[in-house]
Amino acid sequence: LDTSSSGGGNGGDTIFNAGTLASSHRQKANWGSHLPKIIAACTSCADSGTLVDLLGTIGNMTAHDLPLETDWIRLLNEFPLLLSLLSNVLTPQEAGQLHIATLEAMAVCETLCTDENVASLLVENKIPTMIATTLLSLIKEDTGTEDNETILQSLCTLRQMTFHQECRNQILSKEVVERVVICLESTCPEISHTAERVLDAIISEDRVDEHRSAGQYSDLARELRFVHCLS
Repeated sequence: LDTSSSGGGNGGDTIFNAGTLASSHRQKANWGSHLPKIIAACTSCADSGTLVDLLGTIGNMTAHDLPLETDWIRLLNEFPLLLSLLSNVLTPQEAGQLHIATLEAMAVCETLCTDENVASLLVENKIPTMIATTLLSLIKEDTGTEDNETILQSLCTLRQMTFHQECRNQILSKEVVERVVICLESTCPEISHTAERVLDAIISEDRVDEHRSAGQYSDLARELRFVHCLS
């Protein structure tokens, strides 16, 4: 798992730094002809191990790996079953167990969120709500029993979704902000660092009017982080 950026190996800041990514991505467009086939195989895959590999591959794609003159919204319209698959994978299993491909599905969602036009489709399929539910189920008061890799990816995906108002409206809650603050105490440095970045995004993006006044979750994130620093 690439923890040097947002996670999921895709450089989650693509939407804000496309120029830098384009110049550094030496193999851009090489995957273009293969990606639709990978998505098609993914949506018809019956083997869980193969599904993990296929979703993992899609989750590591960037905008520069897509077919020429194609973006994620066009691919989703061409392969609508991908969103249905993500919804199925992210839906909690019996006894609250996570699907074997949960981490990879969240990485795909993070990648999709680098295209601002995808947000409404994710919301229609209630995927931000599922990401929030997964995060709440993973993060406990006892941070010593974390599934670190999956928690890290859930934080990365949450952060990327925070930059889109439609997703933000569905994913943010008092409980989610509180759990992110708990992650500041993680013994895993990548998790605590990413939690800081999530809080920064919430504080920056949760605005309520034309004057960009702080919203309730922006205020809550700032307050809880301040309390955490004092403790």
